[in-house]
Amino acid sequence: MFRVFVVDDERIAQNNIIDALTNHTNWQVVSVFSSSVGLLNKAKELKPDVIFLDIKMPGETGLSIAKQLIALPQAPLIVFVTAFSEYALKAFELYAVDYLIKPFDDSRIAICIDKLETALNNTITPI
Repeated sequence: MFRVFVVDDERIAQNNIIDALTNHTNWQVVSVFSSSVGLLNKAKELKPDVIFLDIKMPGETGLSIAKQLIALPQAPLIVFVTAFSEYALKAFELYAVDYLIKPFDDSRIAICIDKLETALNNTITPI
């Protein structure tokens, strides 16, 4: 079971991500945030596999919190979910697995889930 955090200041966007994930087995949303407040501490505690992260939120931006998240000893994979395409390059510089533009459809989230599952199941076999 892959453990997920959803971080978005819009309730509709939170629900869209949660609903999309319910269509895929092995995915469990364990925490939902409306801002970055408390996110870093909860991530240290619960060690999510993936965080779906909005970019523009009140307070700290998704990009700035992502810098802190990728520095964690067990860093989660990050998928940015935003209405703004102009941050994509910066997001991938922060090792984003994917970048979803709102509103996204079921086929686009399925592609994202496939990427995440590939990354999460990827194990390097020693030679």
